[in-house]
Amino acid sequence: ARMPGPRMRFSNIVETLKLSVAAFSENPEQIAVELEVWNRERGSFLPIAESQENSEFAFRYDPEQVSRAMFNLISNAVAASAGLDGLAKRIVVRLGALHAAQNELEISVLDWGHGVPDAVKDKIFEPYFSTKRTGTGLGLVIVQQIVHEHGGRLRVSANEPRGSIFTLTLST
Repeated sequence: ARMPGPRMRFSNIVETLKLSVAAFSENPEQIAVELEVWNRERGSFLPIAESQENSEFAFRYDPEQVSRAMFNLISNAVAASAGLDGLAKRIVVRLGALHAAQNELEISVLDWGHGVPDAVKDKIFEPYFSTKRTGTGLGLVIVQQIVHEHGGRLRVSANEPRGSIFTLTLST
């Protein structure tokens, strides 16, 4: 089965991310999921409540598909953090600065969970590969397809001292 193609429309990515984060406000693992937005004036990420007007983050994209991608990434982060203490009880979704020269923006999902072992980093975007006992191995494939259909790219990196950072770069 194939996913429907994107239905691009002019929308504000901040609103889409707020809804994605709110969907995890009550999760069985009691992991806090927070949204931070790059603040140009302060030169740092700020919690959404402290953030200034976010009109600079409006562009053409498919809000439903980006929301689906975020759901998969946040779900994976919650699963990777399950049963851990300390930093693992927090997941941060960061909306980075809009790179007007490249027509791109970045969205990162940071967790302090188990992380992605180096041995499988090349395999996690392959269909039906999963490190979870209950995983189908399609979540990251779907995310990658959505990102590609938006003219972007998806990458994973280590989060120090532990965990993962999944970064979507979307064309605006």
